[in-house]
Amino acid sequence: MHVDIIEKPAPMKRIIFIATIAIFILAPNYLIGQPRANYPVLHSMNRAPSSFLDQFYLPGLDNNTEVNFIFRINYDKLNFRRDRSQANGVLTENFVSEIELIFDLYEKDIPLIPDRAFLARESWSATVNTTSYEDTQSDERYIEGFVKMEIAPDEYRLITTLLVNGQEIPLSAITSSSTSMQMQQRRPNRRESREAAIQRGTISVPKFSSANTGSILLLDSKKEDGSFNLMNLGNNVKYAHDFYLLGITNSDTQFDSLVVKMFELGPILANQSENTRLTWSANLSSDGTTIPSFEIKSDSNRISLVPKDTSATYDLKYINVPNRKFKNSWYRFNLVGYVGGNETILTQKNVLTRWFDIPTSLLNLDVALDNMKYIADETTIKELKRGNVSEKEAKFRAFWKEKDPT
Repeated sequence: MHVDIIEKPAPMKRIIFIATIAIFILAPNYLIGQPRANYPVLHSMNRAPSSFLDQFYLPGLDNNTEVNFIFRINYDKLNFRRDRSQANGVLTENFVSEIELIFDLYEKDIPLIPDRAFLARESWSATVNTTSYEDTQSDERYIEGFVKMEIAPDEYRLITTLLVNGQEIPLSAITSSSTSMQMQQRRPNRRESREAAIQRGTISVPKFSSANTGSILLLDSKKEDGSFNLMNLGNNVKYAHDFYLLGITNSDTQFDSLVVKMFELGPILANQSENTRLTWSANLSSDGTTIPSFEIKSDSNRISLVPKDTSATYDLKYINVPNRKFKNSWYRFNLVGYVGGNETILTQKNVLTRWFDIPTSLLNLDVALDNMKYIADETTIKELKRGNVSEKEAKFRAFWKEKDPT
């Protein structure tokens, strides 16, 4: 007797059920407690930036400081024009974006007026070519660059202007958000964007001839030739992805030890002046790796840090940060020098460990409970929704702990 064995597909509820288990097992603790919101609002809050800007400092000549700006612009932030050409009967189609980025430094406390002279200006330009329309919409394809300028240590007003195919793109598009989730109700016009950029565009250039000064640069990965890919995500690092921290200090100062300390600040970056909880620390003096000097090189619209054998007027030590151990939250890195038991904070850097493609429903407990209607009955959901935030969270976690296959 011949029997046909037909394998029935799993019911839709079971497929969603298993996927939801996997998602919520990975959910970070702090996201559960976000304020009440609906899914569209959360989706707006969850949009990752498409352009990134950061800076680090090195000693310059004649007691000046060298300011290094590094930046990344994703293709989906650019405007592309279509170019067609024909040769030997073959039609070729390219998408082209011509970019110019201008950095102007002004005195901090003097109001900006039309035609006011800048104190320093540097610019960068590049042309992006691609044959694929899909590339023009991608947040995984990007262009990187850097500029540097030397200027006296002080506080300045930084104005950046981004031109794409001759058109100015709002400045808010290239600056990193200061909060992990920022809801934008509407797109600001050009004047509003420029005014907002002026208000937040203050930079403090440190005096590197001082013994109590340092700088921090984040490195993504080390390549086979010994060079490094820069993180170059503004004040973001990738969630669950280890990276390197490079500490830069004045070589004229000898510390008994140089330590990096990492403090957790929470899901929203407020104006915390006090460090909260020490999450991780490492002794750069004993555990870090020294490089004599380096240069930033650009190749095929990518930039990298290349160590050099020549000596520099500053000390460089890097160490691996085990970011896989930390949840997505804001952190503060302190670079600390110790002399005779006395502690001096040389520099600080706030960093967001960002889960770039986090599922939107994980941003709010109530939204997560609403989405459970596909896998739980109405009575169960009503019971889970009863109580205050702490009680609901406890019941929510208990529910999923019972379903955890591990």
